[in-house]
Amino acid sequence: MSPRKASRFICFVLAASLYAVQAEELDRKNFDLHVFEAGRRALVLFHEPDCDGCEELMATWARMKQKYQESYSVFVGTVDCSEQHRICQENIYVNDLPPELPVIKWYTPKLPRKSQSYIGKTTFTALDHFAEQELARKCEPYGELDHCDDQEKKFIEEQQRASPETRNRELERLGQVLERSGGRGLSSKLEWLHKRIVILRHVTEQDRNPHAEVHDKHSANYRRKHEEL
Repeated sequence: MSPRKASRFICFVLAASLYAVQAEELDRKNFDLHVFEAGRRALVLFHEPDCDGCEELMATWARMKQKYQESYSVFVGTVDCSEQHRICQENIYVNDLPPELPVIKWYTPKLPRKSQSYIGKTTFTALDHFAEQELARKCEPYGELDHCDDQEKKFIEEQQRASPETRNRELERLGQVLERSGGRGLSSKLEWLHKRIVILRHVTEQDRNPHAEVHDKHSANYRRKHEEL
């Protein structure tokens, strides 16, 4: 692997790590990495320091970032359009005209490198519900597999039979495939790539912490178990 590719992959690993700190502000250097190349669905707030409603929404967004900063499958980020004009132009402008800020966009591999507008309420409860229902992956290898499709179940069985070293190599390989794609390609292939990466994050985290319960902290399984305590 060339030094440049090695550096890029190190960035992917940092972005993909369960305990990696999510970027406070996205810029040209890390926008693609976090939004398109890290195997997560993304929810991004576009704002400016002095726009009407931005200050109030930023407080809500800080809660969203805190909740999802350890998520296997959801990334929550922000873009300051006063500093990142090109990113905002590419993602939120309509007919080359800037919209009224703040703007919230979400991204999934089902629409490669394209954004969709969030048009719901901007309370924490509404945004959190949207992230859980539309963005969070429900399939958990150490859950009941009720939310896993047949393809996911088969992949989980294969990976649970593999050695920890093999699983780590596969996660590294899939990360490189996604990084090279730049989030481009057939939506079905990108979706399956994302699913495998998220499953391997669960399994390899369990490898590192065999006595810990490994769940996304926002997941249905995690919430249900802790509500019973």
